[in-house]
Amino acid sequence: MTRTIRLVGTSVTPLHMGHYTGAANSSLAGQRVLVTAFLVRHKKGLLLFDTGFTPFHTDVLDLYAPVWIRDVREALKHIGTDPSEITMIANCHLHSDHAGGNYRFPGVPIYAQKSEIDAARSAAHHAHLPSALDFSGAQIEEISGELELWPGVRLVPTPGHTVGHQSLVVETDDGGAILTGQAVNSAVEFDRLNYDLTLTERGHVETSAIPAWLVSLARFDAARIYFAHDRSVWLRDAIGRW
Repeated sequence: MTRTIRLVGTSVTPLHMGHYTGAANSSLAGQRVLVTAFLVRHKKGLLLFDTGFTPFHTDVLDLYAPVWIRDVREALKHIGTDPSEITMIANCHLHSDHAGGNYRFPGVPIYAQKSEIDAARSAAHHAHLPSALDFSGAQIEEISGELELWPGVRLVPTPGHTVGHQSLVVETDDGGAILTGQAVNSAVEFDRLNYDLTLTERGHVETSAIPAWLVSLARFDAARIYFAHDRSVWLRDAIGRW
């Protein structure tokens, strides 16, 4: 059963897009890695944050052995949403497990950082251009930096995993929500980083580096944090600034 989280006039619904197997040379070697996209309902329309796998990127399929490549349009129908009603799309980055279903939405504006688009066109990037950017009817909106898509819905650059990675901030009365994409892989990893940031702000000397994206997102005082590769949701408590 898909859980919808209501957020003061808006809602965020996670969409399970399947999973892949961690590559042999990664810290997640042999492990299942879940892939999640998100539907954001807003009074202005429906925003899709990521679109899941492409079935056409054979090199990546061979490397990561994805299981149940779920078509994003079918995932939307499963939660009672007509795919033709999607107003816009934003990708956290353009790897094939996050932007692989873009081609299913010709004519729909797709927002990505210019630096990410430029990187995706290089041979070293795990993007499948015919699925993510170069399909018939593609309407790619290049941006550089932060952009408010709708009132209270803002794209924020969070580079690290890729040079043009971005996260989505949804502002609400209770502090709002952040869809981090793959800025960080899990709620546990995020919590450790956030605690390090909290200690640093309170004058403690920390040996671990605080990523710039964490500082960038901290100013939004989010109550909930969502992740592309972890079903857990991080909730703000009384310990940290979040």
